[in-house]
Amino acid sequence: LKYTRSFSMHPNKRKIALITQWTSHVKMFDMASQSIQEKYDWKVGPLTCVDFSHDGLMAACSSENGQLILWDVDV
Repeated sequence: LKYTRSFSMHPNKRKIALITQWTSHVKMFDMASQSIQEKYDWKVGPLTCVDFSHDGLMAACSSENGQLILWDVDV
């Protein structure tokens, strides 16, 4: 996607979490359908990075103001 700021591939290789431009949105890109399947708006200001846990059950992202967001991932 254009203007990707950060991304991380899920350990099972079926999803990619994306932060695009300077938004508070995390988009989940599904590899099989080649489309955005989920979108989260954390409303904490511009996000800087995103990553999955090693087991793929959780994800985390951080904002420019230092906030950390953790959430359960539906696989």
